[in-house]
Amino acid sequence: MKNIIISIVFLSSFVVSFLSVNTVTFAAVDFSDIENSYAKNAINELVEKGIINGYPDGEFRPTSA
Repeated sequence: MKNIIISIVFLSSFVVSFLSVNTVTFAAVDFSDIENSYAKNAINELVEKGIINGYPDGEFRPTSA
């Protein structure tokens, strides 16, 4: 019986820690160079999901080659 309780506690701890690892959120960033861009909402949404990011100086540079 003691082994079953230990197993349940261990499994529960594992599941909770696994679920908490997968709940990563990214902060919204206000890029100084997309304020009037038609793509501002799409850029911000992708940044919040962690798919893309901007430059350390606070710019996204949507027209840079």
